[in-house]
Amino acid sequence: METPEQYVDRMIETIRYYLDVGYYTEALYLLTDLKATNEKGLARETIAALENELDKLYSPEKENSVYNSDVLRCVKDFTGKYGYIDQNGVFVIPARFDRAYEFSEGLALVFEGNERFFINREGEKVIYFKPEEKMEIRAGFNSGLALCYYQGSNNEPRGYVYIDHQGATKLFLPDDHRYKVRYDAYSFSEGYAVVKDNKKGLYGYIDTDGKWLVEPTFKQAGAFRNGMAIVAYPNTD
Repeated sequence: METPEQYVDRMIETIRYYLDVGYYTEALYLLTDLKATNEKGLARETIAALENELDKLYSPEKENSVYNSDVLRCVKDFTGKYGYIDQNGVFVIPARFDRAYEFSEGLALVFEGNERFFINREGEKVIYFKPEEKMEIRAGFNSGLALCYYQGSNNEPRGYVYIDHQGATKLFLPDDHRYKVRYDAYSFSEGYAVVKDNKKGLYGYIDTDGKWLVEPTFKQAGAFRNGMAIVAYPNTD
């Protein structure tokens, strides 16, 4: 059984990890829980420093969360369009989108006609790409990055791209021109993303710096949840 000291150390380590990978909502939840259960007042200065760091990075009103009562939820109205309501059921972002997804890290991916872009909680378009930029947004933000696909041209590489909150390219997984798509990339979760090497037909994981946590090894691989991911090895069921 854990001692109070061990419990506090474990919680601090987990909170630091969540801060590092951009899981700010979870960090806030654990920090709140730690403060409520830390009856001996252990590591007060460290906990206060974590709280200050989190305050600079995140505030609950910017993101939907199961731990947060001040949320915006994506709903469809009678016209078939999507918008966002608050906890009172009032549309705070009008239903004008053809498709829309929940907020994550303060931004939501929406589709309007042939356009795909991110909006903030005021409904303002904040990240978008013009057709001539040949960039297609594929998924919302997680761990500080969102998945896109760069279509390129005959004279330049194409492939999957991860962008940051400013829309800048952070990671690029180009095709090698021998295969239609050398890599299939998926959204990040808890700091890691599943990537399939189509040449090998196997899946692995990269971190937010693009380094392999595990090089393509698995015939199937799932996203990380609570620090773990389910995988299947080749030649197994």
